Amino acid sequence: FGLFFTGYARHLQGRSAETARLLEEAAADAGIRRSFFVDLVPLLAINLAASGRPDEAEAYIRTLSGRADRAEFGRRLLADLRLQGLLP
Repeated sequence: FGLFFTGYARHLQGRSAETARLLEEAAADAGIRRSFFVDLVPLLAINLAASGRPDEAEAYIRTLSGRADRAEFGRRLLADLRLQGLLP
């Protein structure tokens, strides 16, 4: 779980590119996805978007939400991030 917690710490420090890299690695681990899904997916998406990678942020939301059978969560997250101006 170290990747997730280190990524979260980098997020709190405002280090978006490093956070995105760490959380992308964390998202590849099924155990981390299961344990931290509702925290991992938004943090990853926010930091990808902040790093100039909004298309990848949207793709991760759709992919990870689909894998977890949480499509509605993904749709709501996308809508929220668009309302906040973080995604186009």
